[in-house]
Amino acid sequence: MSAVLRPGGKLVIADCGLQRTRPMRLAFRFVQFADGKEDTQPNADGALPGLMSEAGFHDVREAEMVPTATGSISVYVAHRE
Repeated sequence: MSAVLRPGGKLVIADCGLQRTRPMRLAFRFVQFADGKEDTQPNADGALPGLMSEAGFHDVREAEMVPTATGSISVYVAHRE
């Protein structure tokens, strides 16, 4: 993503994020059953903002969290240096 964004460009990602409550973690089990726990557990643990920072993006933040029937979806915003 960094390769296609111009310097100062904004990156917005909506994905499964940190599952903050017990009900959200339980609901997210349906996603993990379908996609596999190994692939989805880092998202449930909140790893994406750290990965975005490691990739060179700055001002990484969770702009919004949307609860759904299968866990929460987070909207992350960051900028390319």
